[in-house]
Formats: sequence, C-alpha cells, structure tokens
Amino acid sequence: MASVKSETMSRDIGIRTMETHVMTPPAPSGDGRRTQPLPRTIEAISAALGEEKRQAFHAALWQAPLGPELDDVMNVWWMEAMFDAVPGRERRLTRTVAGRDLVRLPDLFVGGHR
Repeated sequence: MASVKSETMSRDIGIRTMETHVMTPPAPSGDGRRTQPLPRTIEAISAALGEEKRQAFHAALWQAPLGPELDDVMNVWWMEAMFDAVPGRERRLTRTVAGRDLVRLPDLFVGGHR
C-alpha cells in the first residue's frame, strides 16, 4: 500500500498540517472479475501502481505539457493501473495473445442489455 502525504490548511486558524492517507487499489467486486472504478486522479493512479510503474508515471507527468499530451499520460496510466488491479494480468494477456478463452462480444450482451 502506498502512503500519500497531502498538505491541508485549516480554515479556522490558517495552520498548515501534513496528513498521511493510506491509499489502496480498488477491491474486486463480488464476482472477482471486475474492480471498482479507480478515480482518474494523479493520487489514485499513483497509489494503485507498483513502485517501478509509479516512478515511470511520475516521470511521464513531469515531461508532458499541459493539454492533450498530459491527458494522454493520465489515460494510459489510468488504464495500466486498472489492468494491474485485477490479479493474473500476465496470465490473461498470455492467454489472449494465444487466442485461448476468448469471449465473443455479442455473448456479453443478453437481451440487448449490458
């Protein structure tokens, strides 16, 4: 789990304090195959990534100019964090590349509903 320090300012007396919040990746939902949505924020993405990927994410953030390039960095790393949130990513990727256990898209829809 990652600890994220955030600086807050008290509105009453104007004192700055540092608070540490423990962030955890989203927990799997009841069926074990889906995860809860991960907020698309720097803090949430950072907390969900492992150390090596977190460092690469931060490096990409520092290099991206404000605008579409920064949006692209956020989108790519948000997806990376979501993929990593479900255990067995490497196994799923290997099976997909090999064409095993694929599900046809129409099979996911029953009666036109998701």
